[in-house]
Amino acid sequence: MYRQQRVRHVCEIELKRKPLNLTADPDAAFTVLETRLRNSFCNEDFKFIASFIYEIEKSSWRKVFANLYNNSPGVKKLHGRLDNGLIPIEDDGHISPYRVSKKLIMEKVSTFYNVIIVCHPLCRLINSYQYTFENLDDMARSEYAHRKARLIAKVLNNVASEEKVAPIVSFTDFLQFVVNDRLFGADNYNARWAPMFRSHDPCDHYFDLIAHTETLKEDMDYLFEVLQIQKLVKYPMGHSVEKCNRTVFEDYFSSVPDDLFLDVVKMYEYDLKVYGYHFPCDVKDMLAHME
Repeated sequence: MYRQQRVRHVCEIELKRKPLNLTADPDAAFTVLETRLRNSFCNEDFKFIASFIYEIEKSSWRKVFANLYNNSPGVKKLHGRLDNGLIPIEDDGHISPYRVSKKLIMEKVSTFYNVIIVCHPLCRLINSYQYTFENLDDMARSEYAHRKARLIAKVLNNVASEEKVAPIVSFTDFLQFVVNDRLFGADNYNARWAPMFRSHDPCDHYFDLIAHTETLKEDMDYLFEVLQIQKLVKYPMGHSVEKCNRTVFEDYFSSVPDDLFLDVVKMYEYDLKVYGYHFPCDVKDMLAHME
């Protein structure tokens, strides 16, 4: 509960944001809800919605739902459904908030337990860089890395790379590109490194559980106990848990220039404050506040 209290304090006291009034402005409320539902998985049988953020445990949520389906014969579908399909779910398990009444969706969703997993914003950047440019174990990812490397070279150097071999992208290059991505406009953020609040603004949404990757096992054990599914599924720890610690942060950020580091931190200031992470003034300060 203290995490929810922190969110409310930061939103209302520091950011001067009031909770969204669902009754007074239902259209605005639905617009906000629709954005979140596009990035969520749902299970009707156990009545919970798992909101995901790119680079934070999305694949693990898929395994959770698959295990629920395999271990509980009464579960209707792999990802569940709302009201026997009145709220359709796409093939990949996302809720599709279309072709049905806004009132029905909002009434139905209001009865579900809502959970989200967050992590240190700079950890997400490391995960994104690793996924894009390191350990490329299949052709599709290699091609994606090649395209992204060419794009970064073009943006940073203002020239198109004509070489057949993709340019080498350092972590510093990547961070510079991320900062530039922000400057192009909010609508152009890449989902893999866009601030977490862009898809799930905690000042507008209420989450019954805000889980952190740093305490994920304890948080998920609590969730499964609340939902009474602890005997059906165990949470499969994903890459965002395994790859971020003080040593990893130091390896990636130690060579990042101070001015660029501050630009990056400023970009994620909202996420850092709302979710209780230290707002560092430089890399040394960041490492001093990590285990």
